[in-house]
Amino acid sequence: MRIFKSVVLAWWEVGVIKLAVWCFGLAIGATFAEMIAPYVVPLLVIGAIAAVCSLVIWVRK
Repeated sequence: MRIFKSVVLAWWEVGVIKLAVWCFGLAIGATFAEMIAPYVVPLLVIGAIAAVCSLVIWVRK
């Protein structure tokens, strides 16, 4: 059984996925704001590193 398979999505399908992830993030952030607050800076650093890595991979291809 192949768990990961190649899929080609249309732009609007990617938009729907982004909207879902954004809504879940908002819900989690609103619910657990005081619990997540001490970890904002490390999360931003990890996010920035992941963004730079993604950019490097994208530029190389």
